[in-house]
Amino acid sequence: MELHIFRRGKEFETREKSEWLTLDDGYQALFEKTIPTAPGRRGRIDVLIQEKNGSLTIIEIKSTNWDKIKPYRIRQNVLRHIRQVLSYLTYFHEKGIDVCLAICYPCAPSSKKTRLAIEQLFESKWVQVVWTNERET
Repeated sequence: MELHIFRRGKEFETREKSEWLTLDDGYQALFEKTIPTAPGRRGRIDVLIQEKNGSLTIIEIKSTNWDKIKPYRIRQNVLRHIRQVLSYLTYFHEKGIDVCLAICYPCAPSSKKTRLAIEQLFESKWVQVVWTNERET
């Protein structure tokens, strides 16, 4: 079962990265960019978009199926994902670079209450959450 989950995650990540292969002029996508996050630690950014104005967008890709997570673990998982993307900020802020943060999931949980709770947690930390099945093409 765990192998299936890992494979599903890699497939989702590959599909998402392919969305960023062709960008408008002046934008560049970097994939799996490794940066220092804390003394002696490193993080790997899934997609880093360099924008025309010099700012950056960090996109973390997660294949989380919220409907399969026990309700009491939802908040814990969201906070872990938030901590991960926030850990990338210091490196760029020390260089005076503005950064936007986003996390992409395949789809929202079926429960509207759970979805709202997840979105509010991300919003409280200025992280945009994207449900890719709802994204305009």
